[in-house]
Amino acid sequence: MTPDNAMSAIGSSAANFAAIFSGSANPMMICDNERRYLEANDAALAILRLTHDDVVERRIDDVTPPENLSGMEQMWAQFLDAGSMAGQFEMLRSDGSRVMVSFNATANVVPGVHLTIFIDSTNLDSGLPIELEDEEHEPSGTVMTPREREVLRLVAYGFTGNEIAEKCGISPDTVRVHVRNAIRKLGARTRAQAIGIAVSRGEI
Repeated sequence: MTPDNAMSAIGSSAANFAAIFSGSANPMMICDNERRYLEANDAALAILRLTHDDVVERRIDDVTPPENLSGMEQMWAQFLDAGSMAGQFEMLRSDGSRVMVSFNATANVVPGVHLTIFIDSTNLDSGLPIELEDEEHEPSGTVMTPREREVLRLVAYGFTGNEIAEKCGISPDTVRVHVRNAIRKLGARTRAQAIGIAVSRGEI
């Protein structure tokens, strides 16, 4: 599948995906079953210090520090089997430097195409909850409210808590409540994972 076909396929199955992908300040990347990158947004290119042409010639393995490659095959098999994966990941930049990111990967947003959303762990001061600790993370079965969808969509674009509060005419504390509720209702653990789930379902 070519990068253009991958974007077209995902865009047809998730409302507003193309706009979120291209406009988000959160790094997002799409890869295939062979871990080859098909597409990356500008934020992903910036964090990796690569051009678009450079990225689409690389695999996940190429941006993974060498000492972390030994478990790659097992981790990839677990990811495809489970359908999603979230956690911390150290990425190797083109200049040899490294950056630690929080990530959510969603398998088969369309068959054979996988979406990863990163949040730079060195720049998390956004006024938003990153992770829910010591709570159940099964989907609650409760549908997100329109306001929760709106707030999560703005989170996906990379706006800070204060910026979202200003755009929505609500307090930063209320923004945090909406984000936490969205994370809980989607059965996510992190906001990156919540974005991935919501995008793959076409909810934002």
